[in-house]
Amino acid sequence: MAGKKAEAFSLITEQPFPSDSHSTDSARLSDSERQAIREELRLLLASKQFHTSHRCLTLLRHVVEETLNGNSGSLKERLVGISVFQRDADYDTNSDPVVRMAAGEVRKKLAQYYYDPANQSKIRIELPTGSYVPEFQIAGLSPRAAEDVAPRHLENAEAEPERPAASGAQAAIGPPRKRRWIWGLAVGIAVAAASLLLLRPSHPQAQDAFERFWSPVVTSPNPVLLCMGQMRATRVQLDPNPSRNPFSVSMKLGPNGDYPKDMPVAVLADAETLANVAGLLNAVKKAYTIRGEASTTFVDLQKGPVVLLGAFNNDWTIRTTQSMRLHFEMDPKSLSWWIEDRQKPGVRIGEVPQAHWPLLEDYAVVARIFDPQTQQPTIVVAGVTPSATYAAGEFITNPLYLDDFSTKAPRDWNAKNMELLIRTNIVDGDPGPPQVVASYFWQR
Repeated sequence: MAGKKAEAFSLITEQPFPSDSHSTDSARLSDSERQAIREELRLLLASKQFHTSHRCLTLLRHVVEETLNGNSGSLKERLVGISVFQRDADYDTNSDPVVRMAAGEVRKKLAQYYYDPANQSKIRIELPTGSYVPEFQIAGLSPRAAEDVAPRHLENAEAEPERPAASGAQAAIGPPRKRRWIWGLAVGIAVAAASLLLLRPSHPQAQDAFERFWSPVVTSPNPVLLCMGQMRATRVQLDPNPSRNPFSVSMKLGPNGDYPKDMPVAVLADAETLANVAGLLNAVKKAYTIRGEASTTFVDLQKGPVVLLGAFNNDWTIRTTQSMRLHFEMDPKSLSWWIEDRQKPGVRIGEVPQAHWPLLEDYAVVARIFDPQTQQPTIVVAGVTPSATYAAGEFITNPLYLDDFSTKAPRDWNAKNMELLIRTNIVDGDPGPPQVVASYFWQR
């Protein structure tokens, strides 16, 4: 699944460039430099960071090509939303921040890509925060060319709630080989330092919303249990790819296979959500343990705060939400599953019949409660499908979403139990931004 987080919570930070970097306008690029940038773009789009996310791939390709073609003036939020994401001309960029969220994902994926030493080259493409106009880091630009550059402004950024940054095209001289180990050490220090600041969004209200949401979990003296859903696969066959794997024998799981008859299997989207929550806890130096739902006991749930990930593949999620207003239901005959609201009986929210794929939208439940049975603060992050679980995970780890939620929630929401119904659009298999469509609060 695509994924996707605000820079404030990313555990990968951009690598610093040497102090002798220089800038140039994209209009000053030579034909050979433009060709080199397009080749770098091709490599980026084919990388593991981008090729699985149609949304990020499309956005990066659009902004780079528009800039190289001299159309950087069109790279504003609304225009990008219309051109890239097929939004209506009058769509509300506040309620549908698809461009901002996708741009944040692109920045994170670029940082991840260039963090790998194998991807260091003479060309580097950046998307600075506060702008949708990419910068191009190019080794070998002379200092004199840099002196001719006019000051850059944020005229192409349209209400993006991130720290100001430059726009335009930039070129830089890469580090000499003999200093590469020093540069690598600096990068490591920068990453470590950034991790201490990750949970300090520039917007004070966002920081407050984060602290209020996570306070029952983070302030507990006990480690947090991250309990991820699992499926018990009883018949699976793994076929090696002969072009990559020297082994040609299929590995079978089941009655006639060599592996256990009941092997817990995790879903990638749930694993990504787990990684995001674990990274967040790492950033605030909060101890945690990870268990699959199959190996989690009720005693484990009583030892400290709990984050339950996944719905129908996590029995503890079903147990925890069973008595709550928003809970999960399924029809074993039709193999359909959905969310149900006790105050609206008969309404199947986000119903997913087995044959109805691909989905266009998905729903999830985010709950933060004090569980009366375990006597521990518990957070539920659970979607009808793993795509919605991922979107719900985005909501609880993204300061922008928590900020928006806090402005609409009751003043004392942090002192109450809560259940939120999350909706997300599914585009080419990727979940879009989470939207809170209903919220319920009650006293602990």
